[in-house]
Amino acid sequence: SPCANPITACCDIGSSGVYTLGNNISSLDSCITVGIDNVSIDCLGRNITGGGYLSYGINNTGGFDNVTVKNCFITNYWEGIYFTNGAKLGKLINNTLYANLDSGISIENSSQNLIAGNNASTNWFGILLVNGTNNTIENNSVYSSASVGIYLSMFSDSNTINNNSVIVNNASGIYVDDSDFNIIIGNTANSTVVFYGIHIYNILNNTVVNNAANGNGRHGI
Repeated sequence: SPCANPITACCDIGSSGVYTLGNNISSLDSCITVGIDNVSIDCLGRNITGGGYLSYGINNTGGFDNVTVKNCFITNYWEGIYFTNGAKLGKLINNTLYANLDSGISIENSSQNLIAGNNASTNWFGILLVNGTNNTIENNSVYSSASVGIYLSMFSDSNTINNNSVIVNNASGIYVDDSDFNIIIGNTANSTVVFYGIHIYNILNNTVVNNAANGNGRHGI
């Protein structure tokens, strides 16, 4: 059903504009689906709670541009926030992604998005980038992921990972795989349980500078 403003139940956004969340909301399926460019969703610190598998808290599978999601607490979805199919110029700011079954934030086949100031904990992946280019991931706190804290995979090239705190994740803190020309600077990737603070694999021309990677299961970097 179309979203009211403020949003008081899960819905579909079909008109550009600024939307706020009027109360905590929940769903068994995906909750807020974006269907147009130039949308801002401000949850004002309220909760979006899901029913588990194959659902998205904020769903931008249509690949719409200039979509902002901020100040949301999103839990128990497959992906807390999901952007794909060419979404660009999005801003994901100051959200809390807790206990989502796959990723807190997942960006696939999308570019030029800003992921900043988010708190992602107890997800499988904290922040996942798949075939994403020229995105910026900065000033996030990512911890207690069941797998990897921040994961760049499958041709995720020319991204910047800057000043994130990636602590006590299970497999690796930051993992860059089959992805080139990324800048990884000023991050703290400590206390990974099994493997590496920062794990770089099968890549070309990534820049890794001024990071701290201490107390990890195997190597720091």
